Order: sequence, then C-alpha cells, then structure tokens
Amino acid sequence: MEPSFFDLGIEQARQGDYQGAIAAFSQAIKLNPYLAEAYYRRGLAYFKTGNPHGAVFDYTAAIQRDRDRMEFYYARAFVRLELKNFSGALEDVQAAIRLNRNYAPAYQLKGAIEQKLTMKSVAISSFKKAAQLYLAQKDAENCRVCLQKIEQLQFSALDPPEKTSQPPVKMQSQEEILAQILQKAEAGDCAGALQELDWAIQIDSQDARIYCCRGIVKSKMGDRQGAIADLNRALQLNPQNAIALRNRGKLRLQIGDCLGALADLNQALQLNPQDALSYVGRGDVYSAMGNYQDAIIDFSKAIKLKPNNPEAYLSRAQAYAHQEEIQKAISDRQTAASQFCEKQDWNNYHKTLESLKQFQSRSPQTSTGTSSNFAFLQAYDSQLAQVATLAEQYYTNDPVTCLMKMRQFGELLAQLVAKKVGLYPIPDETQLDLLNRLYNTGYFPDDIHKMFQEIRRVGNQAAHDYKGEHRLALKHLKYARELGIWFCRRFGGDTFIVPDPFIPPSEP
Repeated sequence: MEPSFFDLGIEQARQGDYQGAIAAFSQAIKLNPYLAEAYYRRGLAYFKTGNPHGAVFDYTAAIQRDRDRMEFYYARAFVRLELKNFSGALEDVQAAIRLNRNYAPAYQLKGAIEQKLTMKSVAISSFKKAAQLYLAQKDAENCRVCLQKIEQLQFSALDPPEKTSQPPVKMQSQEEILAQILQKAEAGDCAGALQELDWAIQIDSQDARIYCCRGIVKSKMGDRQGAIADLNRALQLNPQNAIALRNRGKLRLQIGDCLGALADLNQALQLNPQDALSYVGRGDVYSAMGNYQDAIIDFSKAIKLKPNNPEAYLSRAQAYAHQEEIQKAISDRQTAASQFCEKQDWNNYHKTLESLKQFQSRSPQTSTGTSSNFAFLQAYDSQLAQVATLAEQYYTNDPVTCLMKMRQFGELLAQLVAKKVGLYPIPDETQLDLLNRLYNTGYFPDDIHKMFQEIRRVGNQAAHDYKGEHRLALKHLKYARELGIWFCRRFGGDTFIVPDPFIPPSEP
C-alpha cells in the first residue's frame, strides 16, 4: 500500500526536502480541503523555504478548520513576530496559552513579543513563567535563556532610554538584582520579594546569596524558624558569608539563644571588622546577657564606623540607662531623635521623644498607675506587678515597708514558679523551705536562689526589727526586677523580653 500524499509530505519534510513536502501537502489538500493538519504542515514547510506570508496563510486556514489546536496559534504567532505584526502575534500566543497553560515555549514567545511592544514588566512575568516550566521539565538550557532575558529587562527598566550613539551599558549583576529585591521588602512588599526569591532558588539552588536574602525577608515577615533554616543553608554553601552570620546571630538572640548569637556575631566580625551592623548586633547580645559595659563598647564602635545610625544610639542609650548613666542615655536618645527627624522617619521619631520624656522626668510611674520598672509583669501576673509597684511607692518615705513588700513579692513569685513546675504545695511550708526545695530540684540557678534568699532574709528583718535604709531598699527593688525578668524568660514564654532600663524612684 503506497503512502498517502500527507504521509509523503511528512517524510519529505523530515528529510529536509521542503519543496517536495509543499507539493505533497498541496495534493493532500486537493483531496481533502478540510484537513487542517495538512495546511499546518505546509505552512511549516513554507516558513522553512523563506516564505513567511505563505506560512501565515496556511496557518490561518488550519485555524479556520480546527480552532482547538494550540500549535496552530503558536506557529502563526511565531511568524507574525517575524513579520513585525506584534499585536497579531500577541493575540495568537495568548490563544495558544489558553489552550495549553503548561507549554513553556508559548510563554517564552509571549515574553519576546511583549518585549518588542516595550511591555517590560509583563514580559518579565512571561519569561519567569517560561523559566519555571522549563525548570520543571529539567530543560536547563532554555531556563537559562529566559533568566538572561529577565536580567536584561530588569536592567533596562532601571534607566531611561539612551541615545543609540552612547556605548552599551553593563549587564546588571546578580548582587544588584538581589539588592533590588531586598529594597522591595524594605518598602513593605515582602510577599512580592519572597515570591521572586522562591523562583530564583528554583533556577539556582546552589547560590548562598539567594538563601541569605530569603532568610532576611522571612525574618521581616516574622518567620524566625524559616529564616534561620535559609541562613543555615546559605552558610552550608558559603561558610564565609558574614551577612548570613550577622542575621542568623540577630535571630538567635530573638529566640533566646544568646550563646549561639554571640558565636555568630563574633565570626561575622572576624570576617568583616568594619561592619557596623554586626557591632550593633553583638552589643544587643551583650545587653541581653547583662554585660552592659561590653555592649556600650560595641555600640560605640558601630557609631564610629557609621555615625548616622540612630538605632545604635538607641541601643547604647538603653545600655547606659542600665548602668544608671541617665544623662548619657538622654543625650543618645536626643541624637537618635534628631537623626530620625533628618530621615523623616516620623514613627520612630515620636517613639524616641516619648522615651525621652520618661528619662528626663526620672519618674517610675506610668499613666496606668503601674511602675514602669515592673509594668512588664502585668501581662504575666497582675498581683505580682501590683505588689512590686506598692513596694516602689513606699521607697521614698518608708524604706522599711518597701523591704517588707519585697519579701511579699518574693513569696508570690516563688509560689508562681512552684505552680509552673508542678511542685505540689506542702501545708505550713515556710518560704525558706520552698526556696530550698525549688533550688534542690534544679529549678533555681545559684544567682536566682541567692537573690530570693536575700529578699526573704532582709524582708524578715524589716518586719521583725523594723529596720531598713534606702540603699538596701533600692538594691532589693533591682533584685525584684531581675527576678521578674528571669521568671518571664524562663516560665512566661518570652525568652527575648528586654524591659526598659531600671529608673530609680525619687530620693527622699
């Protein structure tokens, strides 16, 4: 049985005899004028012989006979692009995509057409979709081609058109593209930045910089664990990435891992001793660990490297206040407020002014009647916050009663700890016995146990002998505050709590 003219045309086209293929398909069309596939095949042959108009004519005839064939529209779109019929080409490729939304070459062609129409942002989206589909098909070469197109378009979108007489500009680097994505996140579009980074990782899963950027964006979105996972991956790929170390250190501090945070920031500063942000990060770690002297040294180094750094001034002010160097704390907050004003960051400017009022007034009372030194306890136990506030109110005129109230504070706090850890109450158990029981079962560290015992012993002495002085009362107010912070971190689920610095109550 001899092959049909249609089959003969296919074979001749396969062998490169396009003129013979055209003749065979023409005979097939004479025999069956409704054979859409024959028009399509002859159109392909016409295009191969340099006759694009004949190709468009045949593709149109094929579409008229079968409007559900994606490849008919794609082929006509391709030729119309060659003929510079951009609007017609765009209509055809959109029709092809409607018929098959997973055909990567159609999105690539659509991007090329949109590029010709100077629809840059839309073209970028089309090339991205094509790259994603090529990636899923493990077609790395075409995926890279689309990536290069995107880089060209992103670069050309940054600057106004230049005269053709000017020399060509340099291609945008990967670092510049990632910087733009981070700027998008800084401007508030974290979701858009994350989407671009997700796509970039699919294109190149071995680029540490992309994981680092995605970790930073996830951190901004509040996804701490996801951010740490990305930064871990970045450091697996490049252990010398100081930016990843710095950001992982900041995140570790937020989840209460002070030692891990300190190790990361030490390593980051070894790699880049001129990084002001790493000094600020390490200073924050020192502050969280109660090492305010070293924190002040690091904040000062950061300010020397980058004087226009209001966050560093605020952090140093906090550390100065913990050291009771109130005038220095006020000065740093004033500088921070001025710098926020210069940057027109009005939100942080007004916050800084509010904190300045508190420092300048040196008043420990808030508008709610709760001591600002113990206000953080309100969210965990209102009775505990109330007792501490009363103790502070008695400080100025009655230090003995202040010490007695501090003893009551210690008793309440020890009972709360016992409830949290499931130690059942024992009838008629004294505070001394309860403290020893908590210490012996490992729930009290040595320093915490000593503060509890000191508050108990001096409070008893104040109650029995009615003796006490302001110096001792102030010391015990600080002890109570430290115990409250420890309780919130250990049992309150807030490992990163850092209340405002202690402000001594008014002297008599």
